Amino acid sequence: MLWHGHCCHRGREDAHANREGFTLIEIAIVAAIVGIGAMMAVSNLQGWNRHNNFVGFQREVFSEIQEARSRAFSIRRQYRLTFDLDAETLLLERGNAGSGSTVWTADRATVSVPGGCSMDDIAWLRAGAGATPSSGMFYMVFSPGGDVYRLAGGVVTPLDTANIHLSNVLGETATVQLFCWTGKSRLSVGTI
Repeated sequence: MLWHGHCCHRGREDAHANREGFTLIEIAIVAAIVGIGAMMAVSNLQGWNRHNNFVGFQREVFSEIQEARSRAFSIRRQYRLTFDLDAETLLLERGNAGSGSTVWTADRATVSVPGGCSMDDIAWLRAGAGATPSSGMFYMVFSPGGDVYRLAGGVVTPLDTANIHLSNVLGETATVQLFCWTGKSRLSVGTI
């Protein structure tokens, strides 16, 4: 009986000993599961990356506005933000005077809109009238007194508000709102 039990046990070992590795079907199933998981991870990673690029761009536009206001006040010179809505860039420039500047010099590197993001338009108001340009150049002049003006055709006019509308390919929107009589700004999610 002992011999018979030993024999059966040995037979089972022989059956397992002949089986080496995994079958092709098992490997294919594992590869498919790993592939599906990788596709889902890459898709989520791309969306996350686009969202973070957009949030970073919002903060960068907001920061450039704050920087223009701060520098105009502390250095007692006009500063100008140049929005190129066609090239989707933003440039901070320093004027040559406290008012009536005629020469503008780049003060920082140009900020470019990251891939997947867009600078849609700038809605501005002055005494109840305004416009919403979505192409061309738009100039905001920050004075040492703290207020903000629009420069168009060589003429500087005061503004009440300016809303810079931003978006991305995920459908997210944001607005950098500038209160021009004080030069203060606010970053809001969504379009205002």
